[in-house]
Amino acid sequence: MLKVKDRIDALSGIRIFLILSIAAGHFIESYISHLPQWQQGLFTNYYFSTSFFFILSGFILTYVYFDDERGIRIPVKRFLHSRLSKIYPIHLLFIVIMAPRFFSMEGSLIPGTDITITKPYIIGSFFSQVFLLDAWNPVSLSVNGPAWSVSALFFFYLLFPYFCRIIKNDTVSQLQKKTLTLWAIYLIYPICYIFFDLDSQHPIFEGLLHHNPLLRLPEFLIGMLVCRIYQINQQNDQLINTPFYVRLSPSLMLIVAILAYAIFPVFIPYALLHNGLFLPIQLVLILSLAANRDLTTRFLSHPFILKVSNASLTIFIAHYFILGWWGRVDQAFRFFSSLHWRELFEVRIFLNKLIQLKNQPTDVSFTSFLIGLGVLVTVSYFLQMYFVNPIGKLFSYQQKPSRVLVNS
Repeated sequence: MLKVKDRIDALSGIRIFLILSIAAGHFIESYISHLPQWQQGLFTNYYFSTSFFFILSGFILTYVYFDDERGIRIPVKRFLHSRLSKIYPIHLLFIVIMAPRFFSMEGSLIPGTDITITKPYIIGSFFSQVFLLDAWNPVSLSVNGPAWSVSALFFFYLLFPYFCRIIKNDTVSQLQKKTLTLWAIYLIYPICYIFFDLDSQHPIFEGLLHHNPLLRLPEFLIGMLVCRIYQINQQNDQLINTPFYVRLSPSLMLIVAILAYAIFPVFIPYALLHNGLFLPIQLVLILSLAANRDLTTRFLSHPFILKVSNASLTIFIAHYFILGWWGRVDQAFRFFSSLHWRELFEVRIFLNKLIQLKNQPTDVSFTSFLIGLGVLVTVSYFLQMYFVNPIGKLFSYQQKPSRVLVNS
């Protein structure tokens, strides 16, 4: 069997690929719309990765911070300082960077709605994101697209210490019952969403499905519960008695998850897949990665993957801005490459082509998009090293809970 550290390393390493799939999914239409439909499907169902990330966050935080006696092994204030220092500085940085464009949206419509953007609405939306309240607005107008996820994570962090105390004395049987109960609760809203055809009634209902922290909370809590089940079995040396699906090869489970990710949306309603139906597959994949060793876990545990994975949240927060600009850079490069050198000095021709360029969509080649992802990872890594980590040290304490996945 693997050492504890190695098991958790594989779960830490997979985060970078979840984040990159989300980043790709957000830009699929504007970047790689020329790909065959089946290839687009591998990106457009990125909500699988979002929910997986929330579940994994609950699992990892529980593994690192849970204490059998006190519920959480460090003071609540210290825990919240630690978590905020990892997400808030970079979150605030990109809100400030993207604010000028955001404030220029006055008078237009909120995408997907008939709601006109007014100055008070812009100001209210801006400060709701500054104070991490964005996810509570179902018709949110985001300065930075990923801001709602940061808002939801902050809410989960607030509840984490108290939920640790609630479950600290639970047996495996009790934890399993709570997991099933939470899953059933989680499915209530998407079932109502489909049954009452809420999608066609008002954008607020779709906003609740996507962003509302209370409706997404079961993902995080179930991650915590499943981690406790795993820990108890680990402490009792009962991993060999776990169900067969936990002992399946992580590589096999990853293939199953990807196939489900690509195929299920063809015949299962979007709302169910977005909120809860994928959850058993996600949990089995997490447990399989934690309890086994094969080529996949070795790859995910590689030091380079782990180093890049430590910047996962920074990549997530930065991807809207960086990939948006990458599209413009690529477009400008193609524009100037297509010009004859003499046209650079023909002002009228040059300006006409420049106007045409402005009105064209930022659709780039698949190769260019992959390069853009590389740029995103590189820039985010340096932001993590020279901006996020130094600020995080201001909130550091001498006693740390564990050196394993403290950057989770």
